[in-house]
Amino acid sequence: MDTQSSAPLTPAEKAESHRQKRREQKREAIESLLEVTSWITSEKREPDEWEQTFLLRALASISSGCYVLGKTQACLAKASAEQRSQKPDPPAKLARKYNLAQIGLRLQEVAAALLLQFQTFDFVEHSDLIERSESSVGDSEEAPDARLASASN
Repeated sequence: MDTQSSAPLTPAEKAESHRQKRREQKREAIESLLEVTSWITSEKREPDEWEQTFLLRALASISSGCYVLGKTQACLAKASAEQRSQKPDPPAKLARKYNLAQIGLRLQEVAAALLLQFQTFDFVEHSDLIERSESSVGDSEEAPDARLASASN
Protein backbone atom coordinates (compact mmCIF):
# COMPACT_ATOMS: atom_id res chain seq x y z
CA MET A 1 0.00 0.00 0.00
CA ASP A 2 1.38 3.39 -1.02
CA THR A 3 1.31 5.76 1.94
CA GLN A 4 2.51 8.73 -0.12
CA SER A 5 -0.69 8.88 -2.17
CA SER A 6 -2.76 9.57 0.96
CA ALA A 7 -0.39 12.23 2.29
CA PRO A 8 -1.64 15.81 1.91
CA LEU A 9 -0.01 17.89 -0.77
CA THR A 10 2.62 20.38 0.27
CA PRO A 11 1.98 24.06 -0.48
CA ALA A 12 4.49 23.88 -3.35
CA GLU A 13 2.72 20.81 -4.80
CA LYS A 14 -0.66 22.54 -4.48
CA ALA A 15 0.69 25.63 -6.21
CA GLU A 16 2.15 23.57 -9.06
CA SER A 17 -1.08 21.59 -9.41
CA HIS A 18 -3.02 24.86 -9.61
CA ARG A 19 -0.64 26.29 -12.23
CA GLN A 20 -0.86 23.10 -14.30
CA LYS A 21 -4.66 23.21 -14.22
CA ARG A 22 -4.64 26.86 -15.31
CA ARG A 23 -2.14 26.13 -18.12
CA GLU A 24 -4.41 23.36 -19.41
CA GLN A 25 -7.49 25.60 -19.26
CA LYS A 26 -5.70 28.35 -21.19
CA ARG A 27 -4.40 25.88 -23.77
CA GLU A 28 -7.90 24.49 -24.35
CA ALA A 29 -9.37 27.98 -24.72
CA ILE A 30 -6.71 29.04 -27.22
CA GLU A 31 -7.19 25.81 -29.19
CA SER A 32 -10.96 26.42 -29.32
CA LEU A 33 -10.40 29.89 -30.73
CA LEU A 34 -7.90 28.59 -33.26
CA GLU A 35 -10.38 25.93 -34.34
CA VAL A 36 -13.09 28.54 -34.99
CA THR A 37 -10.80 30.93 -36.87
CA SER A 38 -9.41 28.04 -38.95
CA TRP A 39 -12.93 26.91 -39.80
CA ILE A 40 -13.92 30.42 -40.92
CA THR A 41 -10.69 30.75 -42.91
CA SER A 42 -11.29 27.40 -44.62
CA GLU A 43 -14.63 28.76 -45.83
CA LYS A 44 -12.76 31.73 -47.34
CA ARG A 45 -14.86 34.36 -45.60
CA GLU A 46 -14.82 36.81 -42.71
CA PRO A 47 -16.73 36.18 -39.49
CA ASP A 48 -20.38 37.25 -39.45
CA GLU A 49 -21.69 39.44 -36.61
CA TRP A 50 -22.57 36.47 -34.39
CA GLU A 51 -19.15 34.83 -34.82
CA GLN A 52 -17.34 38.13 -34.41
CA THR A 53 -19.20 38.92 -31.19
CA PHE A 54 -18.39 35.58 -29.59
CA LEU A 55 -14.79 35.53 -30.85
CA LEU A 56 -14.22 38.93 -29.25
CA ARG A 57 -15.93 37.80 -26.04
CA ALA A 58 -13.67 34.73 -26.00
CA LEU A 59 -10.57 36.89 -26.44
CA ALA A 60 -11.70 39.21 -23.64
CA SER A 61 -12.43 36.28 -21.34
CA ILE A 62 -9.05 34.68 -21.94
CA SER A 63 -7.33 38.04 -21.46
CA SER A 64 -8.91 38.33 -18.02
CA GLY A 65 -7.93 34.81 -17.02
CA CYS A 66 -11.42 33.35 -17.48
CA TYR A 67 -10.12 30.49 -19.58
CA VAL A 68 -13.13 28.17 -19.25
CA LEU A 69 -15.48 31.03 -20.14
CA GLY A 70 -13.26 31.85 -23.14
CA LYS A 71 -13.54 28.28 -24.38
CA THR A 72 -17.32 28.43 -23.97
CA GLN A 73 -17.53 31.71 -25.90
CA ALA A 74 -15.42 30.24 -28.71
CA CYS A 75 -17.76 27.25 -28.92
CA LEU A 76 -20.75 29.60 -29.13
CA ALA A 77 -19.12 31.30 -32.12
CA LYS A 78 -19.46 28.00 -34.01
CA ALA A 79 -23.22 27.78 -33.48
CA SER A 80 -25.15 27.04 -36.65
CA ALA A 81 -27.91 29.38 -37.81
CA GLU A 82 -30.52 27.04 -36.29
CA GLN A 83 -28.75 27.04 -32.92
CA ARG A 84 -28.38 30.80 -32.69
CA SER A 85 -30.69 32.84 -30.54
CA GLN A 86 -32.79 35.34 -32.43
CA LYS A 87 -32.01 37.93 -29.75
CA PRO A 88 -28.39 37.60 -28.64
CA ASP A 89 -27.53 39.17 -25.29
CA PRO A 90 -26.28 41.84 -25.81
CA PRO A 91 -27.28 42.42 -29.44
CA ALA A 92 -24.50 41.58 -31.85
CA LYS A 93 -24.17 45.15 -33.08
CA LEU A 94 -20.52 46.03 -32.75
CA ALA A 95 -19.28 49.58 -32.94
CA ARG A 96 -16.45 48.36 -35.14
CA LYS A 97 -15.97 45.43 -37.48
CA TYR A 98 -13.03 43.10 -36.95
CA ASN A 99 -11.64 40.84 -39.64
CA LEU A 100 -9.87 37.53 -39.18
CA ALA A 101 -6.44 39.13 -39.45
CA GLN A 102 -7.20 41.50 -36.56
CA ILE A 103 -8.69 38.71 -34.48
CA GLY A 104 -5.68 36.51 -35.29
CA LEU A 105 -3.23 39.19 -34.11
CA ARG A 106 -5.12 39.60 -30.85
CA LEU A 107 -5.23 35.82 -30.44
CA GLN A 108 -1.43 35.69 -30.77
CA GLU A 109 -1.10 38.36 -28.06
CA VAL A 110 -3.49 36.52 -25.75
CA ALA A 111 -1.73 33.18 -26.32
CA ALA A 112 1.66 34.73 -25.53
CA ALA A 113 0.41 36.57 -22.44
CA LEU A 114 1.43 35.49 -18.98
CA LEU A 115 -0.63 32.79 -17.33
CA LEU A 116 -2.97 34.39 -14.81
CA GLN A 117 -3.11 32.56 -11.50
CA PHE A 118 -6.67 33.63 -10.74
CA GLN A 119 -9.61 34.41 -12.94
CA THR A 120 -11.88 37.38 -12.55
CA PHE A 121 -15.06 35.32 -12.17
CA ASP A 122 -13.75 32.47 -10.05
CA PHE A 123 -16.03 31.06 -7.36
CA VAL A 124 -13.19 29.68 -5.25
CA GLU A 125 -13.30 29.88 -1.49
CA HIS A 126 -10.49 31.96 -0.03
CA SER A 127 -9.30 28.87 1.83
CA ASP A 128 -8.87 27.16 -1.56
CA LEU A 129 -6.57 29.84 -2.95
CA ILE A 130 -2.98 28.81 -3.09
CA GLU A 131 -0.47 30.96 -1.32
CA ARG A 132 2.55 31.39 -3.49
CA SER A 133 5.77 30.47 -1.76
CA GLU A 134 8.77 32.74 -2.21
CA SER A 135 10.46 30.07 -4.30
CA SER A 136 7.55 29.91 -6.77
CA VAL A 137 7.26 33.66 -7.30
CA GLY A 138 8.77 34.53 -10.64
CA ASP A 139 8.29 36.34 -13.87
CA SER A 140 6.35 33.49 -15.45
CA GLU A 141 3.01 34.44 -13.93
CA GLU A 142 1.34 37.70 -13.14
CA ALA A 143 0.30 38.46 -9.59
CA PRO A 144 -3.41 39.19 -9.02
CA ASP A 145 -2.62 42.78 -7.93
CA ALA A 146 -0.81 43.48 -11.20
CA ARG A 147 -3.69 42.01 -13.18
CA LEU A 148 -6.20 44.16 -11.35
CA ALA A 149 -4.12 47.26 -11.98
CA SER A 150 -3.89 46.52 -15.69
CA ALA A 151 -7.61 45.77 -15.88
CA SER A 152 -8.49 49.19 -14.53
CA ASN A 153 -6.67 50.91 -17.42
